[in-house]
Amino acid sequence: MSDAVTNGADGSLADDLVFTLWFEGARPDADSVRSLFARTLVNSDTQIEVLTDSAREGAGDNGSAGATVLIGECRFTIEGLTPGVPAQTLDPSNRFGLDVGALAQAQSIRLAPQSLFVNDISVIAVIRDAVRLALALSGADRCLAVGWAAADSAMSAAYFRKVAADWLGGGPFPALGLVALESDADDGLVSKGLAVVTGQELVIAAMPGMVVADRARIAIRMIDYLVGHGPVDQVETIKVEGFSELIMAPDATGKKIYLKKSPIP
Repeated sequence: MSDAVTNGADGSLADDLVFTLWFEGARPDADSVRSLFARTLVNSDTQIEVLTDSAREGAGDNGSAGATVLIGECRFTIEGLTPGVPAQTLDPSNRFGLDVGALAQAQSIRLAPQSLFVNDISVIAVIRDAVRLALALSGADRCLAVGWAAADSAMSAAYFRKVAADWLGGGPFPALGLVALESDADDGLVSKGLAVVTGQELVIAAMPGMVVADRARIAIRMIDYLVGHGPVDQVETIKVEGFSELIMAPDATGKKIYLKKSPIP
C-alpha cells in the first residue's frame, strides 16, 4: 500500500485526493462550513480555521473564498465558498446516481489536502479524513453531487452519503464512487482510482460464460479486498464468494493486477 502523500504540479498523488461538491444554487460560506462541521464532526481532533485568501499559502488573487480545516494530522483547504467565485471543475466521465447534464448549471466547491501537512501520512488515512469532511459538507443545503478526482467520478449526494457512511462505519470501501470501472480495448473491466491506494489498477479480463455484471461484482469485492491487503507482487489464487477460483497476478510493470480464470502468461 502507498505509504505517504506527495503534492505538486507534476501530477503527483495529492492531485487525485480531491473532492468536488456541486450545489443547486447558492454554495455554503465559511460560517456554514463551520456550523456543519460542529454538528457532524464531534471528535476533538477536528479544528476549523477560516483564513482570507491573502493569508492562505498558495492562494491566488482570483476572487475565490476558502477555509482551512485541520483534522487529525492532516490539513485540507476548501475553495469556492460564497461569497467568492465557484471552484473550476470539469464534467466527470463516471456518474453514480446522476443523469448526464445534471451538473450543467451547478456551482462547486473543492476540498483538497494541503501539501505542508500530508507528508508521511498514509494515503488511506488521508482519504478517510477527506471522506469524513466531504460527508459533512454534503449535508449542506441543496448539495447535488460529490465528485472524487482519482476516479473522475460524480455521485449523487444521497448515494455518496450512503456509501461513505457505510465505509466509515466499518463496511466495504466505496468501490463504485471512489473507484470507477471502465472498459478497455479487449472488453476487459479496468479500475480507475484504485492505484491511489494500492499503487495498482485492477484488470478483469473477459471470461467465457461470465457476463459483465458478474465481472463487475467480482471487481467490487476485489477492490475492497485490495484496499485492505495492499498491492499484489506475485501470482495468487483467490476464491471469490459465489464464483470459481481465480488467478491474480501483477503485469510486468507492477502497475496493473490481472484477474483471470486461466493461467496468466
